[in-house]
Amino acid sequence: MNPALAVLICLVMSCLLCVARTLRVPAEFETIQGALNALLANDTVLVDTGLYVEELTAPALSFVMIGNISADTSDHALPIIDPAGLTSPGGRGCMSLTSGNVRIQNFVFRNGTAMHPHWTGDVGGIHILGSMNLSLSDCRFDSVYYGVFAHGDLNPTINLERCEFVHSMGRCIFATTIIAENCSFHTDTVDWAQLTFGDYSSIVNCSFSGNFWGGNVLLCYGKYVTISGCVFSNFEFAPASTALVLRIGASEVTDNVFADFQKGMAVLSVGSNVIPNPT
Repeated sequence: MNPALAVLICLVMSCLLCVARTLRVPAEFETIQGALNALLANDTVLVDTGLYVEELTAPALSFVMIGNISADTSDHALPIIDPAGLTSPGGRGCMSLTSGNVRIQNFVFRNGTAMHPHWTGDVGGIHILGSMNLSLSDCRFDSVYYGVFAHGDLNPTINLERCEFVHSMGRCIFATTIIAENCSFHTDTVDWAQLTFGDYSSIVNCSFSGNFWGGNVLLCYGKYVTISGCVFSNFEFAPASTALVLRIGASEVTDNVFADFQKGMAVLSVGSNVIPNPT
């Protein structure tokens, strides 16, 4: 074979291998896990609406996972991931992630009745097991214990847009950096905080409500944090609870509303070097 032709064929094959694919569930793969097992870097998993009784483990790759919903209606069903029907559901979560840049859109992550109470405190929704970037949009976390949980030494960044957390049984999000916009967070019982986060987090135009038997709504351990345009309302706190706790760092709290607190210790607790300007 002509050497130049051989080189050209190799280049063409390499380009073909680099093209991201779309893996369809259930048309091509019966389960979401089956599609995840077949992933290559930057592929998309497209999932039709329905109930998926699965506990997902994603590969250490960058990928996109999208619920295949109708774009021409505002009232549409989302695909639901709920491990409650599996054996020993009390120790399970909806999904585990390890690395890469992952984008997830149009899903419900749910913990059915059989998953309560949980055997361990760090399961339920999405469990992050490595340093990564996770983007969530138009997702709903229903009755999960921890919505998104990452151990403190992993330094993941969690981006959220138009996400909803309802009837949360523990923390909604525990992560190093949270960028949230136009999201709502409701908890039935919280023993520590709805959101726990650190450096360079931004919480903008979000709403918070729920019941607390101990703990706080937002607990910030970092610096350069912005909390703006949020509504904190319809809370019933334990006597030692606080709506917003800023521990350290130069942070700004602007244009927020605090209303309808039935009881509790304080609206705002400020640590050192914090720049608050609540309204």
